Amino acid sequence: MEEEIPVGLGPPPHRHDWDEAYYVVEGALDFEIDGKPVRVESGGFTYLPRNTVHAFKGASQSPARVLIFAVPAHSSAFFKDVNREVRTIPDDLAKVPAIGQRHGIEFMPAPTPAGPQET
Repeated sequence: MEEEIPVGLGPPPHRHDWDEAYYVVEGALDFEIDGKPVRVESGGFTYLPRNTVHAFKGASQSPARVLIFAVPAHSSAFFKDVNREVRTIPDDLAKVPAIGQRHGIEFMPAPTPAGPQET
């Protein structure tokens, strides 16, 4: 897949049952890979084995252009379903975790803000 990723936008932390690799053609992406920050800039490549928890966001002023390779190449079914079922944002975003689950994608729970510490 070829994608354009605007600055600050990208998927939340998730994992799936296929390997994935990213080649950044233009711009930069900020990844979180198993909880560690990694910046991949133009000409850079990163490989993520299946079940690696990861997220990324555009990190350059102009949209990053990235080639995403998925093996086996069945992730396209997830994106087809999202395109069909998620019609308005943010109203339909709550549908995405269930769509992901149907396609072997697990989205990580959002971090909960730390409350006041008791002493």
